[in-house]
Amino acid sequence: MPSVYALVVIGLVGTAEQLGEVTAVDRQAVLGGARGVPRVKIAAGKARVGGGDPRALSGRAGPGAAASVPASPGAGIVSYPRVRFPSDVVYNGGQVIRSAQIHNIFMIPTSVYGPCTPASCWGEPDRIVRDLVESDFIHVIDQYVASSPGHRYTLGRSYINQYTPSGTPFTDADVAAIVHHYAAISGDVGYGHIYHVYFPPGQDVCFDSSFSQCTSNYFCAYHNSADTDIGHLIYSIQPPGDLPGCTMAQPSANGPLIDSTADAIFHESLEAITDPDGTAWWNSDNAGSLGSEVADLCDFFFFEGGLAVEEPTTLWLTTRFYSVAMVYNNARHACTAEP
Repeated sequence: MPSVYALVVIGLVGTAEQLGEVTAVDRQAVLGGARGVPRVKIAAGKARVGGGDPRALSGRAGPGAAASVPASPGAGIVSYPRVRFPSDVVYNGGQVIRSAQIHNIFMIPTSVYGPCTPASCWGEPDRIVRDLVESDFIHVIDQYVASSPGHRYTLGRSYINQYTPSGTPFTDADVAAIVHHYAAISGDVGYGHIYHVYFPPGQDVCFDSSFSQCTSNYFCAYHNSADTDIGHLIYSIQPPGDLPGCTMAQPSANGPLIDSTADAIFHESLEAITDPDGTAWWNSDNAGSLGSEVADLCDFFFFEGGLAVEEPTTLWLTTRFYSVAMVYNNARHACTAEP
């Protein structure tokens, strides 16, 4: 595991506490992981999760603009507001998350990689999470968790984890150990807590020590879970928002960094809520989309300038426009951005 030392920001008030390293103790405490669910990047020879043969229908699935919301994000913004209906997801009997705090862990490299802050490397993830959880968009998933009150998902703690890059990729076991470190300190464990771990430009993350399936060649992001000595942990890995092969088509509402980061946060948050352990909501009745979760089904890519980019829909979410993918809505049998 790359050398890691931790500087924790407790809560959202900027109070910092120096902590010890993420150690072998944290690694040994992770007893087992559930099915990792990758968001696969489009590359030669790689199939996208949630492929299939989607049909397009003219029309917009996003919410109508309120009186206080601008009628348009501006001229020239790329948006594909098409209703698409690949195939419904099916409940497979597992746990879902009806309420949770979402915690952000920012992996900040030492100066060898240059300056990196949550804003410069990922584009304000705390604000992005707040905008998601306070929006109508998140209520698309009410049907999957059998709960509809507002404010049941909130932004939790944010952590800065400084480390010295070693040139070795992180693995899923390393990510679980990092999450364990902070969860053990805070006591934020179980299905009421979701951790997003953000990695900076130049830092590769792989599923395992074979280093064969990584952010550099295979996936954009994924969520997972693990049983540990302190309880169950739910987490995702989040790469830099402008990772090639994982970005939104341009121009977008906020540019590639913010909108691509937002899309990955929305994607993994909604899937961690509806399928935290890979045993709840996913497509099991369609060969083209088998295994796809609620956000996978609404990822649609095309090639531009030799790179795969994702088709966005531009939506007003709480405080600003975002150009992001929609989420699958069983009630409408389509990808939408509102219940």
